Amino acid sequence: GGIAVCANSTWAALQGRDALEIEWDDGANANYDTDEFAEELAAVARKPGTVLRATGKATEVIANSKKVHHADYSVPHLAHAPMETPCAVADVRTDAAGEVLSCHLVAATQNPQAVQQAVGRAMGLQPADVLVDVTLLGSGFGRKSKPDYCVEAAMLSRELKRPVHVTWTREDDLQHDYYHAISAIHCEAALDEQGLPQAWLQRAAYPTIGSTFSLGSKLPAAWEAEMGNTDLPFDIEHLSLEVAEAESHVRIGWLRSVCHIQQNFAVSSFADELAHLAGRDPLEYLLELLGPDTRRLDMVAAKLGNRGASNEEYPYDIGRLKNVLRRAADRADWKRAASLPRGKGLGIACARSFLGYTGHVIEVDVSPKGQVSIARVWISLDAGTIVSPDRVMAQLQGASVMATTQALYGKLSFKHGRAQQTNYDSYRVATMKDAPHEINIDIVDSHAAPSGVGETGIASFAPALCNAIFAATGKRIRNLPLADHDLSWS
Repeated sequence: GGIAVCANSTWAALQGRDALEIEWDDGANANYDTDEFAEELAAVARKPGTVLRATGKATEVIANSKKVHHADYSVPHLAHAPMETPCAVADVRTDAAGEVLSCHLVAATQNPQAVQQAVGRAMGLQPADVLVDVTLLGSGFGRKSKPDYCVEAAMLSRELKRPVHVTWTREDDLQHDYYHAISAIHCEAALDEQGLPQAWLQRAAYPTIGSTFSLGSKLPAAWEAEMGNTDLPFDIEHLSLEVAEAESHVRIGWLRSVCHIQQNFAVSSFADELAHLAGRDPLEYLLELLGPDTRRLDMVAAKLGNRGASNEEYPYDIGRLKNVLRRAADRADWKRAASLPRGKGLGIACARSFLGYTGHVIEVDVSPKGQVSIARVWISLDAGTIVSPDRVMAQLQGASVMATTQALYGKLSFKHGRAQQTNYDSYRVATMKDAPHEINIDIVDSHAAPSGVGETGIASFAPALCNAIFAATGKRIRNLPLADHDLSWS
């Protein structure tokens, strides 16, 4: 339920809204507190979960190993925070009896088909009778794939029997988003004498996007787990890749890079921890973990969906993943990493996401007071055949800035069931002073089938950044955002 204020101008509607005195029923999640829930998730992630992919006897090997390393990682709720808030214009036409005949919408939407279906259901129309003119997005990042604001416009137009323009305020958008899921991820590894993992256990707990469509859904879907958890690329004999149940207390939705945000952060951070424990160069260690260049992850044996793509056309090619890792390292002159002075560091990470491959190297300067400056970013991308290189470069540049926001500041918290951040003053986004000073992009010339680009550039950014901060300060970041940490050093 809700209340709509309609007027002849946006300003008049806002004034009317401010004059309302409403007593709201806060519903079943009135006591939702993200600080408490984060602790619950962390505890759940440390207990046995639902195994989605297993090889060998990981839990047994870990239990009997003389040397085991474990770590817990977390990422909070994130908001889309698009510059243009959700908005739509609807014109619903009815006959003399009030029966709806058609609906014409002009909307900034990522999914006009979903708008047709949702508005059609609400108006009693066939999707073909709902015309959607799509404007430029004003940014969306997944938020505008949801049709709720379009349905609102259509319902109001039907009631008022005239075209209606619905505009969400910034406060509405941040407090009633389809949020990125809060998460906790537990990692364990049994290590041999050389510090290489003989067994790897990874367990992820976070509310599933499925809970938005099916009340009571508690386990991440297989496709969510396949974004950095069950598609673990390392050549390790004993694996146990698991998920755990988590309640959903708010609307959960897609945010650019989706579950790669939390799961690749955990995987690449944990691998870096193991490299340093072994006294190894992180690049050399990663390359060894990935196995031979000729190796391909057996998607059928691992029961992976591969985003619905053909395993023959889009194999999980370890050689391509290692190639982007090497290329990014070469362009960053990685061999200087060990000789950088205190306060300066290089971090490295890689990922396969949305069928494409990225390698990131990030160079940071961290002042003694803990101020983080992202000096340079090197991205190597293999997205198969590239049709429009300039657009691809723009996507990677934008992804770097958005990933900077997520890593430095991204956090949407709840107390007493209400979002605590309401505008850009409290939900901070990266500005010019925060953005990487240089973004160096390397696109692999490939004749392979084209893959995703828009979300691929985020997956390995945050772990590379946090690994660089560790190299610079000796402080390991396991919980985002960085703004919650004291990074000072002396």
